[in-house]
Amino acid sequence: MLNLFFSFILFITYFTSSFADEISKTDSVQFSNNIVVDLREPFYEDGILTTEKGGVVTASDLRIQALKIIYVRKIINDMPVLTIEAEGQLSIDFGEYSFTGDKIVYDFQKHEGTIYKGRTSAEPWFFGGEKLELRADGSYLIYNGYFTTSENVKPEWAIYSTQILVEKEKFVNAENIHLCLNHFSVLWIPHLKMNLDTIFDSPIRYRFKWGGKQGPRLGLSYQIFSWKRWKTLVRFDYRLTRGPGGGIEFYYLSEDHKTDFESINYISNDSSLIHLHEKIRYRFKGHYQKLWNQDKTKLLLTYDKLSDIDMPQSYDDHDFDFETSERTQLLIRHQEETWISNFYSRVRVNSFQTVKQELPTFSTSFKPFALAKTGIVFENRASASYLDYKYSDNFIHTRDYSSTRFEYQPSFYRAFSIKPLTITPKAGAVGIIYGNSPSGDAQWLTLGVMGLQVNTQLHKYYSQHKHLIEPYIDYTYYSKPTSSPHQHYIFDINDGWTRLSQLTFGIKNGIYKKDENTIKRVFYSHIFTYAFFDQHTHPLLVPKIYGQFDYLANPKVRYSLDAAWDFVHMQTDHLNFLTEWTLTSDFAISCEYRHRSAWSWRKVDQSNFFLEAFHTNKKLYHSTISDRRDTLLTHFFYRFRPNWACEFVSRQGWNRKREPKYFEFELNLFTTIQTAWHMQLSYQHQENEDRIAIYMNVGLKRPDIRTCEKNTCRFD
Repeated sequence: MLNLFFSFILFITYFTSSFADEISKTDSVQFSNNIVVDLREPFYEDGILTTEKGGVVTASDLRIQALKIIYVRKIINDMPVLTIEAEGQLSIDFGEYSFTGDKIVYDFQKHEGTIYKGRTSAEPWFFGGEKLELRADGSYLIYNGYFTTSENVKPEWAIYSTQILVEKEKFVNAENIHLCLNHFSVLWIPHLKMNLDTIFDSPIRYRFKWGGKQGPRLGLSYQIFSWKRWKTLVRFDYRLTRGPGGGIEFYYLSEDHKTDFESINYISNDSSLIHLHEKIRYRFKGHYQKLWNQDKTKLLLTYDKLSDIDMPQSYDDHDFDFETSERTQLLIRHQEETWISNFYSRVRVNSFQTVKQELPTFSTSFKPFALAKTGIVFENRASASYLDYKYSDNFIHTRDYSSTRFEYQPSFYRAFSIKPLTITPKAGAVGIIYGNSPSGDAQWLTLGVMGLQVNTQLHKYYSQHKHLIEPYIDYTYYSKPTSSPHQHYIFDINDGWTRLSQLTFGIKNGIYKKDENTIKRVFYSHIFTYAFFDQHTHPLLVPKIYGQFDYLANPKVRYSLDAAWDFVHMQTDHLNFLTEWTLTSDFAISCEYRHRSAWSWRKVDQSNFFLEAFHTNKKLYHSTISDRRDTLLTHFFYRFRPNWACEFVSRQGWNRKREPKYFEFELNLFTTIQTAWHMQLSYQHQENEDRIAIYMNVGLKRPDIRTCEKNTCRFD
């Protein structure tokens, strides 16, 4: 017992004297501070602590836990050495990352280290490699490594690289990339820069289409760059009967979401269905939008240059944003407290399009204000344009026309409250100057506007429901313009002024239900009609009656109806009936029936009746404005397994005046393979052809991030 006591005293004396000697040698040498060493049954010799029983070593932004630890703190050649080697059940916390591996060697003085056969994760990614080099700036470099979304030790798919640099903000910079499925290489990329969060945007996509008149087509898209809110994708296609095609896409979104840019550039060795002699097809499309000056000023620029009119439809893929052609335009909008101004320019860049060019248009609208103490509210707006209407080059026997156009519209109104009614008389004028006309002379168009509006609101409460009724009458008279539509150019609906005496009257019904902290409209109806006075083009005072209905039967079922009855021809003018049914989160159906008679005109604004006031119904009936048809639209979705779902979309049309009936549909089958690989098998039946398509992409569903502050929660 006495020998054991003297041995313990001797060990303590030796341990203390050894560290004292080390400290005496380092009066002028500075070691890294804030290191805590907690070892089980350690052994000390010559400035080295070792254990094979386990322990933990912590420092700033670092924690190392292992079974075998060698901790060195000594002076070698007048230089401080402060290192650690650890292995066996190794666990490392380095900044915001956690690692496992076979062994780590770390230098506390340089704040750098190396992990051998290391692994880590940055949700939803998993990383690994032969050697991971930890850097002082919080990043790490992987040699001969991989990253994947598979949780398996031997991943079913992974992206392999000779060097992978992962920065602190989850940015990845990799060289010599190989995309492998079950260790079989399917794609090689020389260099890749990306944000790890782009896995939620499907950065890798494959597709195969078979069928149709253009033949089979293979395709591949992958994201080669994602950095500092910029994203770049490359696309390759090969049509077996024609040849290759390729393109590049650019995307940018600023951190404050006030600046965004999108660009699609594509060219292929192909021909359209109509012009088989073509050798090259292309599309260059872009969108730029910016807000500044405290969001008072907005800039919007879009362009769309195509080789032919069929280009969007030929390359209409689920993973390629090739919808119908957009306008090539520039819009600058500025808003102040008392006025709003717009500078707008539109040009034609595709010869197959018919376009009203605006070169440019400048318009200003002023905030309504009351005239002194009269209670009369004054509104006015003005615009100045140079308009150039160009027909498609495919049209013959047409002549382009152009003209300057200046417009000014003042209006006055005054509301009187005679309970329970609100009566609002109104008056105004329209003035337009055309610098050119069919006769070659300038044209002045002026007309007066006057009217009266009467409405009221009635309501009653029934338990948790509120019933709101709004009957109204609105009469408007437009005087005969000084220049008829035959005497000046018609660029759009705003040039079709003619004499019109119109009365609108109807009633709106709404039933609202209070449910906890929300208010839902469970029923809405609007029944109204138009009466026309002293109009030779309308055989009846009230030619049609209209109805709009919306019914929320329960939170899962909604019905909508928009219909009109034609008293002149005693038939349904138009009818659109829509049913939406969401049975569960895995099952949803929608079905819509649309009917339009030959006497229901195709118009941009269905409440604008200048067209009917100027032309006879017989003339409109024999024009392209008349478009009789019936259409049935269906949409079915069902998820029958967690990773299996199907979708059916159809469009059927019949009873058309000048065209045959048609039936088109698309059947899709969706599945997820190996964690993040999504596959879609699609069969498409169109009027002129049938297609089979296979789409494959890698990506994950972006999670909802819930933030709660002071009992207030929001979803970002």
